[in-house]
Amino acid sequence: NYAGDDAGGLLNDGRAGLEIARVTFSGNEVGNEGGGLLTATERLVTIRDSVFSGNAAGVPEVDEGVINVNDAAGGGLYTEGGPVNVTRSTFTNNTASAEGGAIRMDNLADVTIADSEVRDNHAGTDGGGIENSAARVTFERVLVADNRAEGDGGGIKNSSSGEFTIVETTVERNSGGHGGGLANAPDNDLVVRSSLFLANTARAPKMVEGELQESGLGGG
Repeated sequence: NYAGDDAGGLLNDGRAGLEIARVTFSGNEVGNEGGGLLTATERLVTIRDSVFSGNAAGVPEVDEGVINVNDAAGGGLYTEGGPVNVTRSTFTNNTASAEGGAIRMDNLADVTIADSEVRDNHAGTDGGGIENSAARVTFERVLVADNRAEGDGGGIKNSSSGEFTIVETTVERNSGGHGGGLANAPDNDLVVRSSLFLANTARAPKMVEGELQESGLGGG
């Protein structure tokens, strides 16, 4: 599917809750946010046993012969609004022209991602796998692997306003500018327990249009 506005696969906003179980979002494209799914409801959103694969946010659009690419986030999933629970789900090979190759979170309520994989995703700016700008986010037993960000946070970019807790999670083989595995720039606490950061890479600075980019800090 292709959508010129938000959500290439499914858009959920307003006041209704949403439960998604055993659903595959694959090959969807959107000019703006949420390649596979955008959810902005005030009620609880539950996603379980589902797959987000090969979706893209911010794909090029042609307008009167001019090719435009929007700065768009959440290649697989973009969430805002109320609480979200994601369990036993997989996010692979999704892309975003801006933040959050697989997932972008901007919620004002609790978000939990558990027993899930975020692998082989790409972001044009920050958060190759995940960009977190939400409040009170918890990861439990999540694999974040082989993601790439052109900006910071190859695996995860955290700029949340609430506490971000990572428990029994593996972050490995991701690459970004600063923070190969995790780039942390929040307004609140980061708590990491019983987790592994392995073989992540913060890329060396390079010349872009005659200017040396800032990068290379925080391999893990």
